Amino acid sequence: MERPRFTTLHPEGSYNTSKDIVERLLMDNMQDEVFILESTRSLDPETRAAVRKALDQMAQRSRHIGQHLIDVLRVQATRSTPSRNGKPPPRASSASQT
Repeated sequence: MERPRFTTLHPEGSYNTSKDIVERLLMDNMQDEVFILESTRSLDPETRAAVRKALDQMAQRSRHIGQHLIDVLRVQATRSTPSRNGKPPPRASSASQT
């Protein structure tokens, strides 16, 4: 009952594509969690509870990291969006030109 393990990643600098990748990885984690819980049905209730607690903690961390990645990608995408003429916006220089 082994699941195939592959996810092709092609972010190509797009916020939506990158966000989709993060969400796909979180979904893969949820599927792994279900697989583990199904595989541990024959264990005693105490062990199952310990496994469930560990999986819940892992899922919580994954969601936190995933949300942080999405937030970072959103900021990067808005900073690197090209202007209407197709050129990236000019960078602000630290020295003023007077």
